[in-house]
Amino acid sequence: MFAGIAKSPAKRLVEICGEDGKICVDAVTAPWGRTQQAAAENYEPGKFTSLVAFEYSANAPEGGGGMMHRNVIFRSAKVPDTVFSAFEGTGEELHKWLETNCDGECQVLTIPHNPNFYWGRLYWGKNSDGSEWTQDIVERRERMDRLVEIMQVKGNSECLTGVMTSDEACNFEMVFQECTGDNTVGCANDYGQVRNGLKLGLRHQADMGVNPFKQGIIGSTDNHNGTPSDTTESDFEGHYANNDGAPEVRLGLKPNPTALAMGLKAEDDPTKLYNPGGIAGVWAESNTREGIWDALYRKETFGTSGTRTKIRLFAGYDFPADLYTKNNWVEVGYQSGVPQGGDLSAAPEGKAPTLMVWAQRDPNSAPLARLQIIKGWRTADDKLEEMVYDVACSDGAAPDAKTHQCPDNGATVNLDDCSISTDKGDAQLAATWKDPDFDPAEHAFYYARVLENPVCRWSMYDAKKAGVEHPKELPKTIRERAWSSPIWYTP
Repeated sequence: MFAGIAKSPAKRLVEICGEDGKICVDAVTAPWGRTQQAAAENYEPGKFTSLVAFEYSANAPEGGGGMMHRNVIFRSAKVPDTVFSAFEGTGEELHKWLETNCDGECQVLTIPHNPNFYWGRLYWGKNSDGSEWTQDIVERRERMDRLVEIMQVKGNSECLTGVMTSDEACNFEMVFQECTGDNTVGCANDYGQVRNGLKLGLRHQADMGVNPFKQGIIGSTDNHNGTPSDTTESDFEGHYANNDGAPEVRLGLKPNPTALAMGLKAEDDPTKLYNPGGIAGVWAESNTREGIWDALYRKETFGTSGTRTKIRLFAGYDFPADLYTKNNWVEVGYQSGVPQGGDLSAAPEGKAPTLMVWAQRDPNSAPLARLQIIKGWRTADDKLEEMVYDVACSDGAAPDAKTHQCPDNGATVNLDDCSISTDKGDAQLAATWKDPDFDPAEHAFYYARVLENPVCRWSMYDAKKAGVEHPKELPKTIRERAWSSPIWYTP
């Protein structure tokens, strides 16, 4: 579907940049300076925090339209004199360049974009060009790739049912379907999903002493409209500015000029599979550069599918069973445990991790339906396993003791006007949950996910605006959600 769109490695055009490329290299200085100036002029600590950053935009090797872009974010105004682009090298070379060119007062982290569009290369255990890892490369990855984008306009990258999971809730805003082969273009394999990457990271931790996939979670919009966090389903404006600004284009009823320019046939245009995108949340000590960057670096973050839902997770060994009912649960979480993004020490004799998890609805979206813990672990014989536990159900229900699942709360959507149930679901869900299947000898991770009641998908609103039938191949409703960063347990 995407063959021939993008080329890699990137090469500068001689007729524009000169034989040695120096014209284009030198041309970077002015816009990089303007970027730093804009960040400085708009920084209002406590009110609006601007971070100096750039995007590294590499394509997948051998073309095929895949990409692995990284946001490169600096802690302060102390930054390198220039930037590193895909013309200079691979993602691994970006990390090495940053290590050399950002030291002392300069501090930096990188955030890989949506793994689903990279044809499995983010988590396959090799360098982006297929060469073998070295210990230095793996260690740089753990130090710099602090977070990963689990959701954005080009789809959900958490997981895909049938690809190392049977979790049916994974079937959410999927752009690519299952396939086999390490790097098959235009589809999803084992190495292109965040949850699978977290599990594979446990194996690398056990084998190499380093986990290159120990990534926290964020969501992003990543559209080309200049409107970050504009993610409302009922007011979706598309991904490509004016090119898909009309409902008929977004629904695939009229050609998308961007897709045509990329060489895609109308039937291969993925625009109607896109979505308004996600949002990144941080639990920061202050609305300052240092406060927000530090929270990003320690992975005390969460991502949403576009709503302003909040989710928070702590883990420890001595939390009281009723902690979720107390007003000081956050204080206790820090004092007696670790927050999302953190690491649990080896378990004391006879104890299992207890997780304190909480979620709060976005008042402009649907109520919450269920709160879940996703556990992944590596067995003694090197199998990678997972389990989804519902830990809090809406409307006073309780999870089934055998299946660990909440009953459906019966929330509905009126497709005539997209109104939703007002008497189902909760404004908050919380639980204190102890792992019933804990083995202190196994590497593991835990993260939280909250599912909202269903709402109309953007395409349902667009079909009404355009006065057309909703495309049969698209879902009419979705369940918005939020994900916490994981907490890792290492024996």
